[in-house]
Amino acid sequence: PKNSKFGRISPNINEIIKKELEKDGEMVGYITGINLYNKLGLTTQISNVIEIGINKRKASKEIMGTKVKFIQVNSKIDMSTVNLLQLLDAMKSIKKIPDSNVNENYKILKYKINELNKFEQEKIINLALDYSPFTRAILGMILEEISSIDLSVLESSLNSFTKFNIEIDNIKNRKRWNIS
Repeated sequence: PKNSKFGRISPNINEIIKKELEKDGEMVGYITGINLYNKLGLTTQISNVIEIGINKRKASKEIMGTKVKFIQVNSKIDMSTVNLLQLLDAMKSIKKIPDSNVNENYKILKYKINELNKFEQEKIINLALDYSPFTRAILGMILEEISSIDLSVLESSLNSFTKFNIEIDNIKNRKRWNIS
């Protein structure tokens, strides 16, 4: 807290949340959930619950009247992976993002992945292996449209008998990624 001429001012909630994201100068968590989807432009909704992706289980808590929920993530979290993990989280939830359109969200995510360099696109493939087959199929579909990198690791990670139902218009590579 700081003192001002109007009295004691509580610290900014973002400064307190930042302490949950970093420990000893290293990234240990990242913002995910509805607040992330809003930041990415996938929804206009804002949640009063802050969701943080971390590598270990941790109970939810309340900080200055704001509920903080911790989501366990299997991939290693560091400065170089946070942006990629956030994109994967958005793909994972593409059908569940409130007040949004799946087709528009797909276009936005495709644009954001297209902005990644080749090294980051290869890195997101490796990180995606810790995510659901649905997420890997969406990523494969996007990368096939925008990139020439090898997608055989993603493709072989999918069960050919599993079909994913998602309504996205004008997709040419549905069959390869088991999208119905």
